[in-house]
Amino acid sequence: HGQWEMLVQLLQPQPQETSVLDFRWYDELWGLMTVNVIGDSSGGSGGGQSASMMSLGTFVNHSCEPNCEACTCSQKDGHSVHFIARRAIAAGEQLTVSYTDLGLGLAARREALQEQFLFLCRCPRCLREEQQQNSEPKRDWRSEQEARP
Repeated sequence: HGQWEMLVQLLQPQPQETSVLDFRWYDELWGLMTVNVIGDSSGGSGGGQSASMMSLGTFVNHSCEPNCEACTCSQKDGHSVHFIARRAIAAGEQLTVSYTDLGLGLAARREALQEQFLFLCRCPRCLREEQQQNSEPKRDWRSEQEARP
């Protein structure tokens, strides 16, 4: 709720006596938007991409095994975002969506999330994939090349 109030305050008109652009204002607004905007590239009726910023939707956390997905819907009075369950969700279970392309590998997903949302994903899928990578035997290419005739 505090982030929403901060955004509303940031969007208030700047005083007319300000002759120099306040980059702190821009940085704060950009920071809020980059971590709190929910995007939808499904195309919808417009066939393009859309993004929504809302107060309640920003409390849905990320997982690379999400139990929900965000869907933007166009209506005559604007757009709304709906969260659709991808599987059965137990009472009290945290709602999660994916903030990135789930088709990417572990390193690419983590890099994208770190770059845009400033966190290292440690969801069950990422931890499982990390453990699999760490348990695979390391190949020593030098030894293989030396063994060749």
